[in-house]
Amino acid sequence: MRTSNHKGISFLLILCLILTMMPLTPLMIVEAEADTITWNGTASTSLSGSGIASDPYLIQSAADLAYMRNQVNTGGAIHGDAVTTASSAYYKQTADIVLNDGTFDVSGNFTASGAAVTSAAVAWEPIGKDTKVFKGNYDGNNKTIKGLYINNQLDNQGLFGILDTASISGIGLIDNYVKGGANVGGIAGLVSATSTSTTSIGYCYNAGTVIGSTYVGG
Repeated sequence: MRTSNHKGISFLLILCLILTMMPLTPLMIVEAEADTITWNGTASTSLSGSGIASDPYLIQSAADLAYMRNQVNTGGAIHGDAVTTASSAYYKQTADIVLNDGTFDVSGNFTASGAAVTSAAVAWEPIGKDTKVFKGNYDGNNKTIKGLYINNQLDNQGLFGILDTASISGIGLIDNYVKGGANVGGIAGLVSATSTSTTSIGYCYNAGTVIGSTYVGG
């Protein structure tokens, strides 16, 4: 019996030694990837999705956001979709977006950081203007947009310029600088509401500088 116990203990010691010498395989953790490409002001040419509530257009990068903006502001549709105009479609942001990788001081001076290759910030033109207002649904999906930069004296300035019968939710603006004339905000410049139309903005925040002459908000 004494010999058998010694053999059993020796076997366990050898097994433990072998296991400690084996390389460990790291656990794979899948996370949503941020848009790490430095934006140069260009726009995509199409978006994934159908633009309806059950299958929204996907905003996966700064270029996608710019393409959405261009189509809304020209009264167009997304990649030739004649059924739903860009201004009234459903959108969903799927990643954190970087418009300008760096920080702004209170005067709008930009200091590049990270992957930025230039010290000049790229200015943003708001989504929705004049008669081409945004009437759709934008689900920010609790993602962020970094480095929104607007510096002019125009009215209705913000990520969105003019909203009417729209729904905006789950967007976080960080490290941004927005300066305009009247009706200036981080998320939206002008929110139009009448007795027959309403616009909702919920679960959004703005961490940056906003400057305007009158009617200035977050």
